[in-house]
Amino acid sequence: MGLDIGCGSGALTIACAKRNPQGKMIGIDRWGKEYASFSLPLCEKNAAAEGVKNALFRRGNAVKLDFPDESFDAVTSNYVYHNITGEDKQALLLETLRVLKKGGTFSMAMVTISDATMMPRLVHKVAIVTFLSSSA
Repeated sequence: MGLDIGCGSGALTIACAKRNPQGKMIGIDRWGKEYASFSLPLCEKNAAAEGVKNALFRRGNAVKLDFPDESFDAVTSNYVYHNITGEDKQALLLETLRVLKKGGTFSMAMVTISDATMMPRLVHKVAIVTFLSSSA
């Protein structure tokens, strides 16, 4: 089972579900005012349009996930981590790792501003991090 944190329109959740038809994907988001074009009904509509039945969507708080420890084989997060700052970023990472099974995979993509003068030049960075731990 996989979890997509900050699923927005559901695109990544749906893509993962399509690539793993025997699995199940859950997409969560808070769908706030900042991203008013994204919503739970939109995610469900997009999944139906793609014929995906193994993806579920829920409203959720990424720093207080409503799942037991080690619930997911994989966790994805696309353009969420760069929106979180300070202690919340650490809480987000700790919460992500809490719900990820030992030996599971965590994949995230983010955008950062790379110019020291803060000019609006964006550099796209994709960070794929795999957390493997021993079974000891």
